Amino acid sequence: MSAVKAGVFLPVRIPPQAENIGNNKGPNRKWETIKLSGTDITLEKDFNVLINVMSLHQNSQYYPEPDTFNPENFSKENKAKRHP
Repeated sequence: MSAVKAGVFLPVRIPPQAENIGNNKGPNRKWETIKLSGTDITLEKDFNVLINVMSLHQNSQYYPEPDTFNPENFSKENKAKRHP
């Protein structure tokens, strides 16, 4: 990945565009019980889901030194470590 592309991705991570994302229970949504593949986790119908994007982007398990400007976080090799 070029340094320019990596330099574009990094400001989107620090800070993320949305701190939290979740399911939207609008009037036209139909929810059903689901099982998460590869796990023994079942989400019951009408279960609320909230993902804290900020905590993922600041997690040193995925981004070593998360507060440091490091475009190498978005190299092909480093992205493969996060998304096997």
